[in-house]
Amino acid sequence: MYVGFGSMPPVSWMPALLDALLTGLAGRRVLLSAGWARLDVGSLPSGVFPLGFAPHDWLFPRCAAAVHHCGAGTTHAAAAAGVPTIAVLMTLDQPFWAERLARLGIGTRPIDPRNPDAGAVRDALREAGSVGMGDRAAAVAERMASEDGVASAVARLEQI
Repeated sequence: MYVGFGSMPPVSWMPALLDALLTGLAGRRVLLSAGWARLDVGSLPSGVFPLGFAPHDWLFPRCAAAVHHCGAGTTHAAAAAGVPTIAVLMTLDQPFWAERLARLGIGTRPIDPRNPDAGAVRDALREAGSVGMGDRAAAVAERMASEDGVASAVARLEQI
């Protein structure tokens, strides 16, 4: 299980969110990426491992699910890896990407970061771990791998 918020700046409610996430994910092995959020990784529960930089395209295929903020880059990496997403939205374009993942059936209902609840995290974990969501995530990744996005973009630009 990957938990990270990459480019998110530190916010006052992040410690409560991290506590709810780790409580809800108790019993699972968790790779915790502090990123720019400067998460306190000093005293972590057993099975939670702090992670420095690791490329998502290498890491995500090795994870059961990814808990993240649904930024465009992380969303793409999780979808391309065939990994279900547990969405924790913060700002900007993240609600759009979370909705897109949910419509594809590869992302959970978002966790509210300002009112974190370990029960909601456990519910999302059950949803992300379902066979149906895993199968859909694998199918989306397969479809993405067969696309040539650069050629499609060039063709569209030439049309314009």
